[in-house]
Amino acid sequence: MIKTTVNSDQHITRRPLRNINPRIFSARALCLGIGLAATAVATTLSSAGEPSIIEDIFAVDAPFAIGHRGSGNNQGEDPTRPLENTRDSVQDAFKDGISIVEVDVQITSDGKVVTFHDDFLSDYSCINAMTFKELKKRTEDVSLLKNVLNTARSYRHRHNGPSGLMIVEMKAPAPLCDPGDVTELAYVSAVIDVIRERDMEDQVLLESFSPTLLQIAATLAPEIERALAVNIIQFLSPEQVEAATGLLVTVIDKNDFGLQWGEIGQLYRLPGYQSIEQFIGVSFALGARAVTLDSLLLFQAELTTPGSGAALVSTLQSFGFPVLAFTLNTEFEWQFAESMGVDGIITDNIPLGLELQGN
Repeated sequence: MIKTTVNSDQHITRRPLRNINPRIFSARALCLGIGLAATAVATTLSSAGEPSIIEDIFAVDAPFAIGHRGSGNNQGEDPTRPLENTRDSVQDAFKDGISIVEVDVQITSDGKVVTFHDDFLSDYSCINAMTFKELKKRTEDVSLLKNVLNTARSYRHRHNGPSGLMIVEMKAPAPLCDPGDVTELAYVSAVIDVIRERDMEDQVLLESFSPTLLQIAATLAPEIERALAVNIIQFLSPEQVEAATGLLVTVIDKNDFGLQWGEIGQLYRLPGYQSIEQFIGVSFALGARAVTLDSLLLFQAELTTPGSGAALVSTLQSFGFPVLAFTLNTEFEWQFAESMGVDGIITDNIPLGLELQGN
């Protein structure tokens, strides 16, 4: 089995993680989402109006490449490429031929939405405690979401395949920066306002590991498609998470969607899932257009029960969910995800993704 880390969207590691519940990956678990979701199917289908340009990406030959944080993870290690989550990084990805890129968003104290991975800096200063001007003094290479969306809009077209599409990931606020768990509405509202101001509702897919954030988005902007993401760590018990991360887990009384939420140290606030069918049920309840899976989850499934990774992907697709996987950067990893049947692959390796997509 696989041992993961909190930052599991980097690279796949293969170390044993003991005592994970095999029921998570059982055939029964893969087939039980229907009962939880039957009433939501009609709601999801009936809400579909004129197709958005974001829909075009799900019609291309799978798997398609998705630029991770623009043109790939880079916090300055590679001076030949733009820093991640910046306007230049997004522009480079589209110029190279990527159809869709992913960025993370945060909000400053003066309500500016910026593209940045965490809601805190490397010294754990909280972005929501700084104005945009103060943030720029601390880290010069930070972009406003509105400018990133303007760049994406300039690449929008439908001939010869879609382009200029964006996955905007909203992070569940860290306990460090939102100890009272009270900033979610303001955060989502600010993100939606920027998307609407740029007239980009049909070019954006809102993604989050937090069903609460996506539910707020569905209420405020039902016309913007949504994707529910899940990390393998969300299927572990608090004790397993503590063993895997070295961080104390505090169970909290949030209980949205009947899920048990926990705070992992001061840096992460996430819901946990008891089984795959529970995740499927929440995805339906949210009216999610797609789901995004941690690639470690697929590796774990295959190591637990060979064939169950592909069965998981197939089951999600049978319920109408295109499946995206993160983050895969080598040819071996890409071929593994492709063999599972995923629709899209989030990658830092843009040249490899462009070479292998649609094969």
